[in-house]
Amino acid sequence: MQRVPVLDKDGKPLMPTKPSRARRWFKEGKVKIVHNDLNIFCIQLLVEPSGYDTQSYGMGLLTGLVEAEINEVRSQREYVRSSSL
Repeated sequence: MQRVPVLDKDGKPLMPTKPSRARRWFKEGKVKIVHNDLNIFCIQLLVEPSGYDTQSYGMGLLTGLVEAEINEVRSQREYVRSSSL
């Protein structure tokens, strides 16, 4: 599932949105296209957002005898992705 990063008027990150919603907002003139410091495509709102809620997020490094893993974890122990090093 693809998501588009969203920034508010001041450049602070908000929750990502669907590409279809980002296209609709762009056609309606509610956003402009920007690239962040890492040159990642983002959209920046030109209007006030409906809310400033963000989701807590964390990363952990699990080391084992043979290999290590990086896990991305959202709230309530929901594992997003696991990568072996």
